Amino acid sequence: MNNNRVVAKIQNTEYSLMGTVDQIQMDKISAKVDDMIDKVKNSNSILDGKMIYLISCLNFADEILNLTEKIETLKEEIRDRDKKLEAMDDVIELREQLFTYEEYSKNSSELSNEAKLERDTALEELDKYKELFNQLNKKVKQYKFDIEESRKTILELQNQLYESQIQIEKLQKI
Repeated sequence: MNNNRVVAKIQNTEYSLMGTVDQIQMDKISAKVDDMIDKVKNSNSILDGKMIYLISCLNFADEILNLTEKIETLKEEIRDRDKKLEAMDDVIELREQLFTYEEYSKNSSELSNEAKLERDTALEELDKYKELFNQLNKKVKQYKFDIEESRKTILELQNQLYESQIQIEKLQKI
């Protein structure tokens, strides 16, 4: 990855930084940090600068933890969906067996009413499973999308936290 020289403008102070993000991304990160700092300032006007930055960092860390937990929950749901999809493989195999059975039935001159009823019931169940499979497949795609979006948000928040930590270190050196 290339290191880019970018400027982070936090609370009307510019910081020249090297990193892998471009200036547009850094502007978004800086705006997010400014918003967080402003929220903390507005919530308690007697806090000093270091305490405001510390609380802002803690708020970002809390957001990251919450998003990480959400991702883990979504991953677990996907694992559960994957297990259900594996069960759908059994349904597909049953369908193939059903089609084979139908072929044998076509060649046979005598089909019992019981066999016809079982076939119809199996086809109905198959249609239900097919619909369930389609619904699960849509949900899995959405979960994968949600995980990717959450991962991007976590990376963004981690970058913001990193930048906040740099700012705190700079402020502590002052």
